[in-house]
Amino acid sequence: LARADAALAEARAHGAVLAVLPEAYLPGYAHARADAGATARAWLDGAARRHGMTIAMGYVDGDACVLGVTTPTGAHTRYTKRFLSPAEARVWRAGATPVIADTPVGRLGLLVCADVLQLDAWAPFVGAVDAVLVAAAWPDYRGRLPTVPRIARPALGWLFGASNPYRRDLLARAARAIGAPVVFANATGPVDGPGPGGFSGGACIYGADGAVLAEGEVAVAPLARGTPGAPLAHPAEWAAFTRVYRWAAARRGAA
Repeated sequence: LARADAALAEARAHGAVLAVLPEAYLPGYAHARADAGATARAWLDGAARRHGMTIAMGYVDGDACVLGVTTPTGAHTRYTKRFLSPAEARVWRAGATPVIADTPVGRLGLLVCADVLQLDAWAPFVGAVDAVLVAAAWPDYRGRLPTVPRIARPALGWLFGASNPYRRDLLARAARAIGAPVVFANATGPVDGPGPGGFSGGACIYGADGAVLAEGEVAVAPLARGTPGAPLAHPAEWAAFTRVYRWAAARRGAA
């Protein structure tokens, strides 16, 4: 939280009035802590007032993976991740509805990580928001194929190399489709657990035309709404993958 506070101060010094922090920033992705939800709410309230900014941060509240947005007046909007990964579905419950936060900086659509792969997640925002905020803990899959059961490697090999490039392409196309900027805040650094790799980082702000406005650990850029473009769609292989991914998460959740 001290690191986040320093980043917010840097962003505010550049004139920022809106900031986004990654998924499960508190207590940390793959960690559990009973007081994380209450601590996150209290910290967001204090930080938003202290810096005079609208702040979005991912946090875990019990069995919910939340993206919370707090304004300088203390108003808080909460979104629960709707489209969990199969592993997440074993420990988190999925949210039921899309959320648009009304804030002093505009109407903000809220998404968390794997939500972005599901076209249903984007549809409610087309022409309806001033920006979409994405908090993520997106892994870097390079070098992790040997952790997959050998029988599944031929089918999944393409995915491990294409994940990060496709994420970048998808977010740019999503910005054009909805006619609004997309702010992507992703975790970076090592992952606690088995296997090589870590989080892929790559914080980025996409303009409504899909152009990269800023990128880096702390990225600052102006946001301007545009006109919705062509509907968002997946190439065939990604459309198939997202259907299987969603089915597997539903099965894990039911179990």
